[in-house]
Amino acid sequence: MPIVARAPRDPHAPAGARRRSRAARWLRSLAVAAWMTASLSSPSAPARGQEPLTDPLRAAIVLRAVRYERVFSSSSEPADVVIVHRPGGEARARSLRRAFVALGERGVAGRPLNVLLTVEGGLLSSRARLIHMTQGVAANAVPGIQETVVSCDDPSLPAPCVLSVELHGDSRRMVLHRTRARSMGLSFDGRLLAMARVVE
Repeated sequence: MPIVARAPRDPHAPAGARRRSRAARWLRSLAVAAWMTASLSSPSAPARGQEPLTDPLRAAIVLRAVRYERVFSSSSEPADVVIVHRPGGEARARSLRRAFVALGERGVAGRPLNVLLTVEGGLLSSRARLIHMTQGVAANAVPGIQETVVSCDDPSLPAPCVLSVELHGDSRRMVLHRTRARSMGLSFDGRLLAMARVVE
């Protein structure tokens, strides 16, 4: 069953409480943006002691990246995030799902999120706007869907992936396949392109 990762706003809340809530969301967004910029473009700890690319870290970077995609960020309609896993990969997929749900609790770019799991070869939601392929899923298991961001664990970006994250020396780096993104009707903001390794 889908998990709707957004609580409804209380229209009867005092105006002061709503302003404080908006301010808190803005501060959280600012903190995440600063953290992502530092994580993707600046050296972190030495490689030997570097934090691994955990599921919460991967989910945070991917969700932040889709905020910079024009189609995703231009709508307020609920969006499905579908995690595709290979048979036997349910435990890893559930871990990644927990990360996406926790980070998308209040929605992303103003859109409520439903985070779903499907096994390789299974049916995909018609409302899928972000599909993540876990390690080991065959490249042809997910079709390229117009105006849907496809991210994957594999930084080599097998088609139809347009987005991934890689460890690069002592830092983390976004990898973006720009030509493939354009062919799928996607357009990423230049601020994201400046932080990413762009593949044509």
